[in-house]
Amino acid sequence: MSQNSLFIFDRNLRISDHALLHHACTRSEAIAFLYCLPKRLFTSAWLKNSAMGSLRWQFLIESLEDLRRQLAAYGHQLLIQSDSVHQVLQKLIPKYRIDTLYFGETAGYDEQQEHQLIQKLTPGITMHTQSTLPLFKPADLPFKSNDLPSHFTPFRRQIESQSFAQPLATPTCWPKPITVKLQDNARLFSLTNKRLKTLFKGGEVAAQAHLNHYFSTQLPGNYKQVRNRLYGWKNSTKFSPWLALGCVSPNQIMDQLRRYEIAQGSNESTYWIYFELLWRDFFYYNARKQGVRLFHSTNTTRTSPTMDKSIFNKWCRGETQSRLVNACMQQLNHSGYMSNRGRQIAASYLIHDLRQPWQSGAAYFERHLIDYDVASNWGNWQYIAGVGADPRGGRHFNVEKQQKIHDPDHVFIDDWSHKKQAPPPISWHHILSRTDL
Repeated sequence: MSQNSLFIFDRNLRISDHALLHHACTRSEAIAFLYCLPKRLFTSAWLKNSAMGSLRWQFLIESLEDLRRQLAAYGHQLLIQSDSVHQVLQKLIPKYRIDTLYFGETAGYDEQQEHQLIQKLTPGITMHTQSTLPLFKPADLPFKSNDLPSHFTPFRRQIESQSFAQPLATPTCWPKPITVKLQDNARLFSLTNKRLKTLFKGGEVAAQAHLNHYFSTQLPGNYKQVRNRLYGWKNSTKFSPWLALGCVSPNQIMDQLRRYEIAQGSNESTYWIYFELLWRDFFYYNARKQGVRLFHSTNTTRTSPTMDKSIFNKWCRGETQSRLVNACMQQLNHSGYMSNRGRQIAASYLIHDLRQPWQSGAAYFERHLIDYDVASNWGNWQYIAGVGADPRGGRHFNVEKQQKIHDPDHVFIDDWSHKKQAPPPISWHHILSRTDL
């Protein structure tokens, strides 16, 4: 039993089905909750003057607002700081006599480096870590993490018959709060007073509402037939934004899926929802195994091209020779979302037709996607480029063929062909002016 614990939220912004949170609540006499906004969230090694897209930022803030309200209902506050975790800890640990830290394991290399630095800088502090993102935790794997298969299919065959853990309820017993005196951080949330129009609202409450609604319909039984369509709310599960920030867990999705199959029957489409969650797990463990190599070409026989800024910027703005690619990029820029097939088409076109470095495209997606996940985004770009987990050595999509298959009547193209003014990005300096310790 620890006296004063500090629980660090990252990409696990929920209080239900949270084993690490349960552990912290049952083992702590007093606890504080922290979320940090480090500078790396707003910078990129691949794009100069990088900033987080406004829609991605809004979804994050909405998720934090929701988490803050839920914790407040149990008498706790959520501390939000614009600094790296290790820098904040150097101030909080001695001042509030923190003896135990809780934080989730992540796939990102930078986050892993941060966790190692925390361990180095806080000797004598008890630390509890746990994987909160994948469906199958490390102990569930039939192999060691370093022995992860190089490709998805052998991974899937070894793991798809494994049982998964049932989701946990919200903790019923909470430790007493540690009252941390901070300057008012309400200005951070005031950024979303004028909310941008988007299909998604961040937070666990919105995630659970969507989860319950989706499985109350017949959509899961038809998922595989429509999942590659470029447009439409009902054509895919749309769980990815909430999964990316941990507002919903893959176990909660699987629990609802199994209930649906019991009531409505299972078929190829319901299996394919599970199949996509397995892809997500594969990319998670692949990112952890690769480390910093996730962001670099791993094919020694292929030379990475030099970026042509003019060509790359036209792709970003949706001003290429392909109307389909342009529509995909306009959708990304103005909605913060793009279908999986749209992402594959746009990525293939940048890499194989425009011959631009895949890392620049991955970084641009990182900036704008509200469902950005480091493992899935960079892993999929590697896949299309042929430097990652694709045994075929890359995927080159014929854009004209894709248009005839997925948008034969030009509905998608016509809807996004008109140019709109994209919302401005959120800069690091913008954040610093609105948050204080």
